[in-house]
Amino acid sequence: MPVRFTQSHEIHYYTSQIREIHEKYGLWIINGARGYASRPDSFTKGKTRYFEFYSLSHMYAGKGCFMLSDGKKIEMKPGDCALISPKELHNYGGYQGESYIEDSICFVGPIADQLYASGVLQSGVYHLGNVRKLSPIIDLSHDPAPGSQIKANIALQKLFFELYEKRIPDPKQTLLEDVISLLKENPARWYSVTELAELCNISDDTLRRLFQQEIHMNPKEYMESLKLNHAAEQLICSSATIQDIARSCGYNDPFHFSRRFKLFIGSSPMEYRKNKR
Repeated sequence: MPVRFTQSHEIHYYTSQIREIHEKYGLWIINGARGYASRPDSFTKGKTRYFEFYSLSHMYAGKGCFMLSDGKKIEMKPGDCALISPKELHNYGGYQGESYIEDSICFVGPIADQLYASGVLQSGVYHLGNVRKLSPIIDLSHDPAPGSQIKANIALQKLFFELYEKRIPDPKQTLLEDVISLLKENPARWYSVTELAELCNISDDTLRRLFQQEIHMNPKEYMESLKLNHAAEQLICSSATIQDIARSCGYNDPFHFSRRFKLFIGSSPMEYRKNKR
């Protein structure tokens, strides 16, 4: 899978042709790798990434950290796995002087898309356990025989549902996820802390404390990080003008938007878009 490096991101593509058996089945494992060890502190030193495919990474040794475009960092311990959906800005890797040692599988297909749409596949960190459950699936996927390919797909789907069943809702986390969903669905709107707190039926102080405890940012900082990450995605995926993208993220002044974007992303919107093409 080729990788394109830009000033701020690594963009990972897949280029292989899909086999007839995968097209008929609806799921295609495009890559499987065992025992990869990142360099120490690759999370801190690495760039934000962008995949054109789904990725499941099982960190069976080392120490890691994971982050999506919402800016929330999640420390990973051996046995945890990271699930990434296509076009999701993210970063994960070695942390606090240690390497991230993983088995990983990358996949695409309408079955994966349907599971994502239904909520079975969700980007995030899960605890898979210390047994290297991806390894036998990778072995099957490396065997070109049609029977082995089907067995690999079935085993991978079973693993999806195992992860789904292990997801246990945390009331506090569910509340935060609802707030995040609201902000993501309305990137053009600037909510006040009071408005968000009223929608959650909690006090302003409780909302601020929840953000600090779980995301280590205040609500306003987090809201702007979502807006600017959304703008970065639009600059890659959309042909809209920078002014229109700024407005869609709640910035009526394009010059103010450019200043905030450069401060947060590290380059101006124009430079960022140019480096992606």
